[in-house]
Amino acid sequence: MTGGERRRVLLFPGIGAVVPGSLGDCADPRAARALLERAAAPLPPATADALAQLLLAGRVSPAQDGLIDQLACYVQALAWHQVTPCPPGTLLLGHSLGELAAFAAAGVFEPADGVRLLLACDRARRETGVGQGRLLVLRLAADRAAGLLAASRLPGLAVACDNAPEQTVVSGPPASIEALGARAAAAGVRATRLPTRTLFHNPALRPAAHRVAELTAHLAYRPARRPVLCMLTGRRYRSAAGFRAGATHHLTEPVPFRRRIEQLRAAGVVELTELGPRTLLSRAAALTALTGGRPKE
Repeated sequence: MTGGERRRVLLFPGIGAVVPGSLGDCADPRAARALLERAAAPLPPATADALAQLLLAGRVSPAQDGLIDQLACYVQALAWHQVTPCPPGTLLLGHSLGELAAFAAAGVFEPADGVRLLLACDRARRETGVGQGRLLVLRLAADRAAGLLAASRLPGLAVACDNAPEQTVVSGPPASIEALGARAAAAGVRATRLPTRTLFHNPALRPAAHRVAELTAHLAYRPARRPVLCMLTGRRYRSAAGFRAGATHHLTEPVPFRRRIEQLRAAGVVELTELGPRTLLSRAAALTALTGGRPKE
């Protein structure tokens, strides 16, 4: 991305962005319902119904699993994209699972194909024996969070997201995340667990990522109608191979969100619109811009 080339970014958020009943409250509920019907076509009837109940009626099932949350995150972002102005030159950027929504919004694949990818990820997790996971938000810079992880010697932990100068997300198995949270609290570090039972952005998911590539080899990736910036590399996606790789970044790769905000700011981006009813990432981006990307002393 060159300075002055693109001045507006649409941000597709990931885990933690869903608000129950959000499609009923969006700017065009009828269009949102139609999108939901198209996207949910590959789902078993019970799963499609649970997804609709969550997004349209705000009903959360006591037995709701991680797959429903992921599907809701994907569809909600696409529904907000439908009603958000996207003039020529607008850049699309996905955070974590939001990359799949950005791909669909850019026309790389159909909304139902993104659902097929999420189903493949869910199946791959089960077939490769990946257990449950947790995400913990630490009020620490990423380098200090990495130091805390190394000192803890707890198994299976990884830095998942570097969101802001003092906001880092850690992924790992439940027992390790619980122990890390206790150690962080003892050290005076604020720690907040995100509402997920699914592992993301962790090297333990590499076998699952390879399996997803096998399960989705038949999916066609079309040239993007809108430019999509790769969160991991900071470069524009330009090939089917790149989009295929990006489709599993939410499984194994960390999210360098703070670095991308620094890059966009340096390139002259003046407007960042988060697609959804929450503004968690917008606030993280504002913190990065206010501090110039550097942690406070």
